[in-house]
Amino acid sequence: KKNYIVLNSTIANIGGAEVYISHKCNHLKTLGYKVFVFSFERGNVVLKNLKVYDAYVLPELKVMFRRSNAKIRRTVLEAFMNLHLEGDVIIESNIDNLNLWGEYIAKKIGAYHICFLLPEKNIMAAADVPFYEFKYKREQLYGIKERLITDFFNNGKEYPNTHLKAVGCNTGTVSEGDSIEIKGFIETGCTILSLGRLNKPYISTMLDAIRDFAKEHTTTNINLLIVGGYMQTNVQTKIDAMQGSNVRVFLLGELNPVPQNLFSLSDAAIAVSGCARICSRQGVPTITVDGNDLQGIGV
Repeated sequence: KKNYIVLNSTIANIGGAEVYISHKCNHLKTLGYKVFVFSFERGNVVLKNLKVYDAYVLPELKVMFRRSNAKIRRTVLEAFMNLHLEGDVIIESNIDNLNLWGEYIAKKIGAYHICFLLPEKNIMAAADVPFYEFKYKREQLYGIKERLITDFFNNGKEYPNTHLKAVGCNTGTVSEGDSIEIKGFIETGCTILSLGRLNKPYISTMLDAIRDFAKEHTTTNINLLIVGGYMQTNVQTKIDAMQGSNVRVFLLGELNPVPQNLFSLSDAAIAVSGCARICSRQGVPTITVDGNDLQGIGV
């Protein structure tokens, strides 16, 4: 008997992590694993195969492990003990504040624990350095980007062989041949596609850049297609300010899979990580963004 437990912040809405987890769950089940996904933030679970895991939302996991008291730890542990797992158990924790929880749970229930950091930026507390050094030496510490773990430690040392591709986060995400009707779309001019969550830091900077571009090309009609959830107040304010100029913004929400015609309509795309790979593979010139200064770093 084989069991696999994933710890992530949420399974709600659609982002790279949610798509990765969705595909991983399907794959693990074909290999005979019994799969569980625990998270701590509730929301609208869009991906159908993840809906069953809405029952495993555990708010206590949001508390930093080092700040948790005996009652919180007992509540968390009971949730995992109540699974009554038999056979081998693997735990995969996807974000830094769940890594210590994953280790604690693994020790208590006799599981093998892997830290696989999905966010591009992670913060390590000084008190946690020995723990992560321990996980690295045991080959149980990985990141989604090639230098993510080296940057995570940020101590001048190199940490090779810690890159693990989350292949599922950008596969099967385009609906070939399908299309979506966009009312008000102007065929002449320039069309820019933004693919990714709207709570990512670069979105606000991107909107400023598109605004400036539009002001320099006032005779050009610009369609801005925005695919993604997690709308932020400051983002909505900037979008509202754009409307009525030579820019038409189309908020298309969360789409999974993404209709193929959005890519064929687009002259350029702006995205990061897995979303950038999706756009590029569809033949759209794609501008990627630096995670530190939030500026474009090339096509």
